[in-house]
Amino acid sequence: MRTGARVSLAAATLFLSGLARANGFFDDLPRRGYIRDDVSYDVVRRGAGVDRTLVATLRYMKLVLDPSRRDLAGDLWPEREMLLIQHASGEKIIFERISKPLEPRHPEDPQPRSRIGLDGSAVEIFVRGSGPATPDVSRPSACAGSFAFLHAGSRELPVAPEDLEVPTVRMGITQFLDAALSPSDRDLIERSVQIVLRASQSRSLPAGTLEILKTLFPGKTFAPSSEGLSFEAPQGKPLDPADGSWHSATEAPEMLAGIPLY
Repeated sequence: MRTGARVSLAAATLFLSGLARANGFFDDLPRRGYIRDDVSYDVVRRGAGVDRTLVATLRYMKLVLDPSRRDLAGDLWPEREMLLIQHASGEKIIFERISKPLEPRHPEDPQPRSRIGLDGSAVEIFVRGSGPATPDVSRPSACAGSFAFLHAGSRELPVAPEDLEVPTVRMGITQFLDAALSPSDRDLIERSVQIVLRASQSRSLPAGTLEILKTLFPGKTFAPSSEGLSFEAPQGKPLDPADGSWHSATEAPEMLAGIPLY
């Protein structure tokens, strides 16, 4: 590990706010999305006879975000993936990923990449392509070049992807998550990931939104649920991120069916 990375990451474990000067995760994303993929399941535990116990409900969507720029080809528009999970207990969680983001106004501007949204809290990953032309020597900075940083509330932690195997870096991430997530949050993430992995095996549910786990929990192996679960067409309405009950977990875009032809 480079000395600069070691110093910046050690300083970052102090959770200094404002390090990367991040905007809100959704601030620079287009507000309208055309639905490209949309799949929903009820997660069910079957018992004897017709016994059916609802465990959770899932909905995965891929949205093509309209940048309101007709000079940009449609296949280059940003994409937003949303994986919503509502457990039978009422707990809600959403995994999100942004692909093909628009070019930032300035090279040093952070771009949203992925997030886990919980009730009233979130852990998010931004990526910044390079440092500012004139470095701010009053602040610790990650090593030059592209790097990611974790964001949760007022806490930020720079993480160079190539340093995830370094013990001190992993320790910094662990300390960051200990401050950002409660034990119940961690348990909810674990249970939800197990269900998603089982669904991705039995129903080919896209699980790319889980890539954030590689950074948040480097080296940890998540196993699919060992329960005998089935994944069935939902009996109720599909989960709606624009519903008020999801407001504390995500900011929902305007969702339109189909992709316009330009």
